[in-house]
Amino acid sequence: MRISCAARLLAPSGIFAFDVNSLRTYRTTFSLDTVREGDGVLLAWKGESEPTFARGEMGAATVEIFVSRQDGLWERRSMRHVQRHHPPDTIRVTLASAGLECMVAGQHAGARLEDGFDDERHIKLVYFARHATACRPGGR
Repeated sequence: MRISCAARLLAPSGIFAFDVNSLRTYRTTFSLDTVREGDGVLLAWKGESEPTFARGEMGAATVEIFVSRQDGLWERRSMRHVQRHHPPDTIRVTLASAGLECMVAGQHAGARLEDGFDDERHIKLVYFARHATACRPGGR
């Protein structure tokens, strides 16, 4: 979705909330291999990035999901995630160019939010944007 489209569709007093993966997530989760099993499902995550992942790079991971069928066989589903790291400064400039201002919170595991953010410490950065004129007297 283009930010300018979201800004146009946003109600005058509305909040546009979204999150992005942090640099930490690309350097850890996207560079590791993980296998988890439970309740007839086996998930295999294969990270394709490096622990030296840099700001603005593309990250990738492949997910293989195996689901136990009633006939005793396993059904396999596969998907590949390809994502770009978006530096916070770039996102703020993009929001501002669409007439939006924002606050950013850092997210820890368990969806716990913290005021402020650190791209190398939090797993996600959560943005809360609104029309820049929303906080001014006489604003929309």
